[in-house]
Amino acid sequence: MLKINNRRYIGNKTKLIDRIEQAIDSTISLENYSVADIFAGTGIVAYTYATKGHPVIVNDTLYSNVVVYRAILSSDYYDEKKLISLIEQINHTPYKDIEEILYLSHNLITAEIHNFDEFINCAINTYNEIFPINERNIKAFIYDTNKNRSVFEIIYCKLFNVSIPVIEVAKDLTQEEILAIGPIDATDENGAKTLNVITQSLKKLAKIQSNYKCCFDTCELCKYFTSKETHKPYLEIHHFIPREFANDFDSSIEIVENYATLCPNCHRKIHLAEDTERKHLINMLYSERKDVLSKHGLNVTLDQLYSYYKIDK
Repeated sequence: MLKINNRRYIGNKTKLIDRIEQAIDSTISLENYSVADIFAGTGIVAYTYATKGHPVIVNDTLYSNVVVYRAILSSDYYDEKKLISLIEQINHTPYKDIEEILYLSHNLITAEIHNFDEFINCAINTYNEIFPINERNIKAFIYDTNKNRSVFEIIYCKLFNVSIPVIEVAKDLTQEEILAIGPIDATDENGAKTLNVITQSLKKLAKIQSNYKCCFDTCELCKYFTSKETHKPYLEIHHFIPREFANDFDSSIEIVENYATLCPNCHRKIHLAEDTERKHLINMLYSERKDVLSKHGLNVTLDQLYSYYKIDK
């Protein structure tokens, strides 16, 4: 189990917390009060009072501690099993390997890279600084068009926010055909193209099933205009469970029930409005779709969604 005092610092207050509580209780007669834990170290004092319902203010000059405070003391959702697994993985990674990964990442992010070839050259040059490599063999492996190149191209597109080329869909897939495909590995070109085909099919299917109406049509006084392309009311598609959190689930989020049809105003609202207004829309979609999402193996909670949308509970 994750505990904030799993970390150990010289002079930490874990063994003194009972005495600290007694001293505070004997001094303060109020039932409701805030606690400021300044230069908190492990954060055990703030954690103790936060678990008892007191508002806490906590800080530290060590940024890694601040990250821990945010993770454990904030109201944001986190997957404890996934976090423990990552900790175990990092704890068993040689420190030298971590240094090399950080150095490569820094060089790639800060370099002026304009195309795929420059991306590969930067990566190879950085590795050459760390240890000698056979540049010719590495390039032959990367530029292998059968499989490897497409994997590295997807990495390049994701890292530098470059659009993956869109392909035309010759035949729209049915919901049954999409479900039969299952989870998609979009880390290579074939996977990315398959995801593109599925996305285009699901967008059309969602609009048809909605009868070309916004999900909030009955409560938001939605206004429409006619699309020049389809000659139907113009709608936009919103992933209710955002794509960046697809890996939180064993089942694919690419199902029609996760595609919400929204008018332009409601789409902007769910992304850009005040939290109270966004929360209202999310609650409505969740109430309407939670059961059918669960049937497809997408057991998402409302707290998870608030965290995904960065909404304070």
